[in-house]
Amino acid sequence: MSAQAEREAAGELEALLQFLYLCPVGVIKLAGCGRVDMLNPMASQLLMPLARPGSGLDNLFEVLGDCAPELRGLVSGFARPRGTICESYQVEVAAPAPGRMGVVLAITLIQIDADCLMAVLVDISQSVAQERMIRAREERLRAIFDGIRDYAIYTLDREGRVDSWNRSVQRVQGYSAEEALGQPLGFDSCDEARAQVTEPEQRLRAACESGWHEDEGWRVRRDGSRFWANSIVSVLSDAECGVTGYSVITRDITERKHAEDALRRLASTDALTGLYNRRFFFEQAEREAAQAVHTRGSLAFLILDADHFKRINDRYGHAVGDAVLKELASVCARCVRSTDVLARYGGEEFVIMLRQTTLADALTAAERIRQAIAQCGVVSGDETVRFTVSIGVASLRRSVQDAIHRADQALYAAKQQGRNRVALACEEGEGTRHAALS
Repeated sequence: MSAQAEREAAGELEALLQFLYLCPVGVIKLAGCGRVDMLNPMASQLLMPLARPGSGLDNLFEVLGDCAPELRGLVSGFARPRGTICESYQVEVAAPAPGRMGVVLAITLIQIDADCLMAVLVDISQSVAQERMIRAREERLRAIFDGIRDYAIYTLDREGRVDSWNRSVQRVQGYSAEEALGQPLGFDSCDEARAQVTEPEQRLRAACESGWHEDEGWRVRRDGSRFWANSIVSVLSDAECGVTGYSVITRDITERKHAEDALRRLASTDALTGLYNRRFFFEQAEREAAQAVHTRGSLAFLILDADHFKRINDRYGHAVGDAVLKELASVCARCVRSTDVLARYGGEEFVIMLRQTTLADALTAAERIRQAIAQCGVVSGDETVRFTVSIGVASLRRSVQDAIHRADQALYAAKQQGRNRVALACEEGEGTRHAALS
């Protein structure tokens, strides 16, 4: 070999040794029995804490004997003349002292020839710790999700179909994972409930526009029972792929819904008669009047007042007076349609809004109510208390307040003309004249 060739070979060897010296992973050349022939500084750094006092790093199998005794068997059982014996074989080394972290090594053993092996050691302690932390968090989240009672949390793919399901969802909605996976958003709604919630496509589109979408409505469990749900659909996305799916949080708030409905009923209902109260009546009447203006529909109003009610209270007592009011309300409720609105106006007065009703039909309805009330009674001891009503009738012309005012004037006229009769508010002028029906 020429001097030039020797210099080049020496340079290549120097470069190789420099590479091994600076290599960030441990590299070891060893014999089949584990005897270490060569190792770089990183390998020494990784193995030195594992060596027994006074034994050094002469034999890899002995150094790793306490934490990975199976490596010797893997090598002796490898039958091929060359090849990979094991790859990234994890060896966990206990912490050398309390309060210090242990080490996890990934060891790759390669058979070079009959009695020559190469070992590559990598410290993967940090990545293993991160993986364990991630798994622990996933387990905690899974435990939280599975333990939730009122919430159902699951995910959808980009097309809006269920791609994850857990025990909390199954507990709330009754569907198993096999039944739910692949189903579209809104599969838990029945035809009756669909009208109360936004269409799934609109919910997903709204979520994409604002990041999330919230609505409430009836959902249906697997057994057919219904529950009132608050549902939030949130977008899952990343910078590269955009929208990758959706998360859905559905909460069973049936009890809250019932409580709110009960409060709403209390706020809109008269406690004695169970009819709507005055405030609720005017809310409905104003809404209906506004719609009637656009549709040119007809509205009629009746005001009823119990005749000589004070005499009933004075003679029989307030308990009987209350019974009379409740019976009066019951008779009126039987005489009107489900589309009409019946309310207690105050004291012994009641008011009725008749939808899509002409004045002639309103007069007929008022007379039917008057006759029905005149035929009923309330038992007080051995006596049946009879009672009658006077009724004023008016149609919507300018406003609800105007119609009620004119009906009230007609009621006053009916009382002036002898009570137990129906009076119609005149449509011309300011309603100071009235036509009366006995």
